[in-house]
Amino acid sequence: MTQQDLRSLTIKTETVLKDQVEENIYSVIPQAEKLAGAKAKDTANKWTTVCHWSTHRKINTKRGLWTDSKGRDHKWNHEL
Repeated sequence: MTQQDLRSLTIKTETVLKDQVEENIYSVIPQAEKLAGAKAKDTANKWTTVCHWSTHRKINTKRGLWTDSKGRDHKWNHEL
């Protein structure tokens, strides 16, 4: 394979990947954001019944990672 062939292949690959991203990712982001926003509100509301506000504040300093008294791991960022 010559260098010209490699350049041509690279350009074709970049074009295909660009089209794939635009069609399969960028086109669905607006709807996905709406769905995620609606679900995030329910998820955050659920958290308000889980712990006292000071515990909630401490959890946020740990980026949403915590283990409850029963040894269960919780990952708030993952839940969102």
